Amino acid sequence: MKTTLSLTLLATLLSAAPAPSQSKAEEAKAVREFYKKFRATRRRTPSIGERLAALKLLAGHDSVAIAQALVKAFDTLDKEIEAIEDERAEISAELRDLVKGKETDTKLVLEKSKFERYNRLSALSKAARARVDGLRQVQAEVGNGILELKQYKSLSWLMKNVLSDKRLSLLLKLTVASSAGAFDVAMLGDIQAALKRARRSTDLVALLQGIGKLGKDGRGLGPAVQKLLSHKDMVVRERAAIALAAIRYYEAIPAIIDLIEKTRGEQQKRIAAGLENMTAQQLGTSVASWRGWYEKEGKALIAKGELDKVGGKMFRSRAKPRSEGRYYMGIPQDGQAIVYVIDSSGSMKQPVKWSFRPEPGAGGTSSGRRVGADGEGHSMTRLEACKMELIKALERLDRSKTFDIIWYSDLPYRWRDTMQRAIPARIQEAQAWIRKLQPNRSTNIHDAMKMAFEFAKGRGIRDKSYSKDIGLDTIFLLSDGSPTTPDGKPDDPEKVIQAVRRWNPLKRVTVNTIGIGNALNAPFLSRLASENNGQFSHYTDSGKRKR
Repeated sequence: MKTTLSLTLLATLLSAAPAPSQSKAEEAKAVREFYKKFRATRRRTPSIGERLAALKLLAGHDSVAIAQALVKAFDTLDKEIEAIEDERAEISAELRDLVKGKETDTKLVLEKSKFERYNRLSALSKAARARVDGLRQVQAEVGNGILELKQYKSLSWLMKNVLSDKRLSLLLKLTVASSAGAFDVAMLGDIQAALKRARRSTDLVALLQGIGKLGKDGRGLGPAVQKLLSHKDMVVRERAAIALAAIRYYEAIPAIIDLIEKTRGEQQKRIAAGLENMTAQQLGTSVASWRGWYEKEGKALIAKGELDKVGGKMFRSRAKPRSEGRYYMGIPQDGQAIVYVIDSSGSMKQPVKWSFRPEPGAGGTSSGRRVGADGEGHSMTRLEACKMELIKALERLDRSKTFDIIWYSDLPYRWRDTMQRAIPARIQEAQAWIRKLQPNRSTNIHDAMKMAFEFAKGRGIRDKSYSKDIGLDTIFLLSDGSPTTPDGKPDDPEKVIQAVRRWNPLKRVTVNTIGIGNALNAPFLSRLASENNGQFSHYTDSGKRKR
């Protein structure tokens, strides 16, 4: 009787389940319909809503065909976004030419023909920005689809075909590297093979990003990863050190300490932070301290297996790099290549209580309130206070550093088109330029940050040189409000954050944010900093620094 019931139940279950051929047929149909509705043609470009609807056709399916469809979609969106951003950059350049000489005017007055051209270009720029925002949203959904793939064949195909394809963007490769399924113990053989095949820096960087997610399960990859500490590309060396720390490959500790000695600035801090998390030792970037600890304690702890019981505690390195840059608005200027992005919108003319006293010596902390000898701040505009602080901050830069400045309102403007050495002559020129800034119009943070990231060498995440020395490691963004579009209407802070994620996929550029005033969007500035390994500093109109 029991056997009969079991057979009956089994027959019922089998009849209820779709036949494998039927399931494959349904999937093939879904893929065909997806391509038909997602692809752009000469005659028609699908709307954002149509593309999101097309993606739903692939939901619940998992195969090599689905992986291929998602990768093609991601790559298509990459190219479309890049093309529109290039077009929009040309529009912005022409807009700046049209208003040349009137950049600081509170009310823009132009000749009729120029004004009409300005309005047409502004409308085109607005439409292009809306299109890019929508495409980023679709791309995020495509990325989620890739992350949801779990079948071994799908993941193996991604490993073999995405991470070694020079035509595909680093952002797509990092999306694959973020997949828990692709970097699972079951995939170790594929990961090892991919590591052997990888030649380009972008491929290695993506692989190392994924290997770090394996934790202790990735220790078998340690010897191969350690060899990359001597790679010709500094970014590969950095990511190899961070991956070795994440998989807790203790044999590499001396080599990681040597690498800390050879690096500087934010990169040095990231490598040191990885070693701190690996060992639970807060020794920062002090090479002497690390070598002393390793000889006196580290070797013995490793031999006894004691290090496996500690470490893994995530915290930011507290030690200063070798070249101390002092402070700007309460945040250390630790980077080697810094861009200051300064809000010059109309609201920056609001009054603030502000005064100054000398910063403490190197290694000291900045004051919580800018007060004078009389204990009271002086009344000035927010912009004047920020300009004076930046003028002083530039004086503190070490000559080995490079810097540039962007001021923004409805459009962003560079001080120089290339990064400048922090020598006295350039510092004085920059200070004279800063003194001339005047508050006017809106708070276009999106385009100001895009211009800042353009200081990176190469054209971005699709460029073969992106993974190398990009010439920018720190951004200071200062604002007294919330993002707006060029015409002064509220911008979506979430879309600005999504854009920065695309421009800074490896978090190689530290973004520090500074708020001044009582009505700014502090949650947005704080999140932008935290997502990009930076700090947020907020000063009220009374001159107090909020904690």
